Amino acid sequence: MNENIDKLIHETFEKTNDPVNGKKIRYNSDLITENEFYCNNCLDDRKMKVINVKMREDINRNMYNTFEEAFQRNLPLVYELECLQCKSKACLIVQKMNNEIKDIVLYEKSGGCASKNSPDGVKYYLNEAKLSKQIGAKSASMAMYRAALDFLLFEQGYTQGMLGNKIKKLEEDRENNCGPKWAMEIEPQFLEAIKDIGNSSIHPNDGNIKNQEEIDENLLNLVDIVFSELLDKIYEQPIRSKNNLELLKNKISLLNKKE
Repeated sequence: MNENIDKLIHETFEKTNDPVNGKKIRYNSDLITENEFYCNNCLDDRKMKVINVKMREDINRNMYNTFEEAFQRNLPLVYELECLQCKSKACLIVQKMNNEIKDIVLYEKSGGCASKNSPDGVKYYLNEAKLSKQIGAKSASMAMYRAALDFLLFEQGYTQGMLGNKIKKLEEDRENNCGPKWAMEIEPQFLEAIKDIGNSSIHPNDGNIKNQEEIDENLLNLVDIVFSELLDKIYEQPIRSKNNLELLKNKISLLNKKE
């Protein structure tokens, strides 16, 4: 379990020396604290204001003998998150399923591994991939990564045919040195791999559902990394280079004026 989630849960349930109930565990329905979570608007970990939004009217129902009793009786836990930097909000839900604590963050804005300047369509599908992964729908998550790749290539001008045809045309342009600059900097086999695994996640695979077990969290985390690198090359690096060049030109102008 994420250590920030664990810390938040233990802040939600605290021991009290109530003169009537003694040293019992209290469900802190008025909890307001700060903790660090990923902000999909800032696209990085940020300090967030955390509010426990599940209230209890009867204070006596908030007193328990053990932490586990308090925790089980109040599931699911629901918190409102607000980024202290950009003020965007999210909802954190914590539940226990099959003796394992699960958590999911629902953001008001699309996110996932999308970069700041990614197209809205790419952000949409990557957000769907993230949400699917959070609830354990790993095959569904992989299918959304495939959809994000399809949309990305469409946005980059490869509009004809299915995803396989788009990748093939990109490879041809790369070989003929007439494709986009980023195509020369990334191995097309990465795109092929996302396509092939995505296809396996939605095809019957000769009726063998056991194949889906290969689409695990480690694989999805790796796809996240590949996608992040791809989006950085396509959308973020050109902007950084342009801004850095402008800064250098401005400095040259200032130096020339002083001569």
